[in-house]
Amino acid sequence: MKIAFITFTSGAASIFGKPSVNAAKLLVEDINKNGGILGQRKIDAQYIDEAAGTDQMVSTVRRLKTKDDVDAIIGFVSSGDALAVAPVVDELEQLTLIYDAGTHQLFEEESYEYVFRTSAHLSVGAIGAARYIDQYMPDVERVAGINQDYSWGHDNMNIFKAALKKLRPDIEIVAERFPKLLAKDHTTHISKLKDAEPDVIFSSFWGGDTVTFTKQAQSQGLLDQTQMIFGGAEHELQDMGKDMPEDIITGARGPHAFNYASANPVQRKFVDAYHNEYDSYPIYPSYHMWQAIKFYVGAVEKAYNITGSYPTQDQIVAALEGSSIQGPTGSVAMPNHQAKEPALFGRTTHKDGYDFAVMENFKMIPAGLVNPPDGVKTMDWIEQMP
Repeated sequence: MKIAFITFTSGAASIFGKPSVNAAKLLVEDINKNGGILGQRKIDAQYIDEAAGTDQMVSTVRRLKTKDDVDAIIGFVSSGDALAVAPVVDELEQLTLIYDAGTHQLFEEESYEYVFRTSAHLSVGAIGAARYIDQYMPDVERVAGINQDYSWGHDNMNIFKAALKKLRPDIEIVAERFPKLLAKDHTTHISKLKDAEPDVIFSSFWGGDTVTFTKQAQSQGLLDQTQMIFGGAEHELQDMGKDMPEDIITGARGPHAFNYASANPVQRKFVDAYHNEYDSYPIYPSYHMWQAIKFYVGAVEKAYNITGSYPTQDQIVAALEGSSIQGPTGSVAMPNHQAKEPALFGRTTHKDGYDFAVMENFKMIPAGLVNPPDGVKTMDWIEQMP
């Protein structure tokens, strides 16, 4: 049983990839220790660095199908990689689970038979942030945004704006800033944001941009006059340590925080095993990888229960459609090929026992309020959403 895991193990996006590989290795070891999937087939895992670029990823998936004869591919953080690979693996009839890439366009422009995404797309952070403001910040009148100057940043800001306009048409968008990816100096953008005097600033920053901007915004006084809300900065909390200020609102690309739902035995087992092995805590890409593996294993088990024998790829594909799993922080449903997750937001605080800021004062926004229905484009749904 061969599974290829493709994610960033080098470069800026390894902030997502390395914790994902950590989670994959934990689960693969646990599955194999118990005899493999269905107690019959152990997983032969191959880990591939996504940092080689989109063209190389297309070549890689072709090789995995035609030469390595893998049973499944689980991978991709980059939205560009996911969009490029999806039509190729579908043509090759290679089952592929996109575990983290967040572009909303994956299934909005095309449909695929052999491609699934086992986590929610970017709407969970962008629409989630708009709903958080609507539900929990009634006095907000002026909002700004700062997002990276490429498709991820622009898509997040456009969806956030559309959702906020639908929910709170009284709120004014007073500034939109788009610094270059991995910019070293945000001084000009911070100055413009201060001049605009927003009550709240929304950002979909990830990785080093979250760190650089937050430190500079803090030192230049921006965070003293406005409230930051990040769509998914949970992944940087441990790396930032005490440099992450208190009372920053952040999401987690789904209901993913190591200190949330701690009474759930699945959550306790995962967090404890991860912390014991790596001396750190799982972040949202770790949870996304966990989900992808569990969706695949669950589909194999479901198909086996129907057929009475180890299933074929097409039988696994059929079992994946309409499936659901019980995750560490609750159930995750995949009505067709796209999983739906609720949005979890919290405020940062410094607590005894942790050398980094943790999320608390959690607010959960149901999946039905932050994910468009299957077959409906995100922007079209926003115009009609409750």
